[in-house]
Amino acid sequence: MANGLDTSITIKKETTYGTAVVTNKALEFADESFSLTPERLKAKTLRSGGKFGLAAKSPIVYRSGAGDLTVEACPKGQGILWEMALGSGASNLVSTGLYQQVFKMADVLPSYTMQLGLPQFSPTAGTWSVNPFTFVGCMASSWELTLPNGGILELKLSINARDGKDDIAFVDPASLYPAASVPYHFGSACIYSGTISEPTTTALIDTAGLTPIASVVSATLKVDNSLSTGTRRLCAGGLQARPLPGQPVGTGTLVVDYVADTFTDAIFADTGFSMVMDFTGAEAADRLQVLVQDFRINGDAMPKPNNGQPLTQTVPFQLFDKVGQTSPIIVVQRTADTAI
Repeated sequence: MANGLDTSITIKKETTYGTAVVTNKALEFADESFSLTPERLKAKTLRSGGKFGLAAKSPIVYRSGAGDLTVEACPKGQGILWEMALGSGASNLVSTGLYQQVFKMADVLPSYTMQLGLPQFSPTAGTWSVNPFTFVGCMASSWELTLPNGGILELKLSINARDGKDDIAFVDPASLYPAASVPYHFGSACIYSGTISEPTTTALIDTAGLTPIASVVSATLKVDNSLSTGTRRLCAGGLQARPLPGQPVGTGTLVVDYVADTFTDAIFADTGFSMVMDFTGAEAADRLQVLVQDFRINGDAMPKPNNGQPLTQTVPFQLFDKVGQTSPIIVVQRTADTAI
């Protein structure tokens, strides 16, 4: 029986942009803010005795969907979100029961059908039911990775949807969830810098010869895919055409204790850095690595007083391409999931 905690999100990759498919994976999530906005024409015609104009003269010409989805980053069941964020992904067997998923930025982003199941309470019957709202043509307009001090790693995707529907049958998520897994967190993380080699299809990024940035207190990484949303053409019912990514914008911050001159020196020398955010899972084989090929300071990074404690630096940075890269950002995940 449903109850007020039974909000659900299910998802599946589409074959054709904006054409609904039956969702087949359920997502555990921390927060969502899906919305569906009708766009109505404003009537210009006047009629004697009227004030606001007739509704028949102001039809809804299209609908647009959008929203944020925040999840706690886990080793299982989230490859589809990394593929959604970056654009491409591949899964390869490493050993019995262990797979490596590698995600890279793509020129065209995939689209997805996502269904939101919302519990509704009937005061008369005293019971709950779940109403499905299905969004088609869902694409990641941007994504953000946040590692708070002492907290759980979170991945947030800002999603653009072509349309929303209320006439598609509810997909029960009960049997579609991944196996439970412990989320990645501050205590399982390290950030390394140095000369970093890209991962292969089955080999992780080797951190053995890299330098840990041990002074990091918290970190964020954000990529705006610069989607060309809102393009509309005839013969499509007013719905938007498939958005394409433009030149992406990558930014982030590292909050560090001021115990070395690494970042103050970089302000003057315009030093470039490569880094890999490395997370180990509760199960020995679980791993998440996020490679940033080149970033540079892009704002005030001067140390600031900290109430008698070591001074802190908030280091804002911007991402750049690296000559010879296959992708400016590469995400690697070791998981028991057999497929993305």
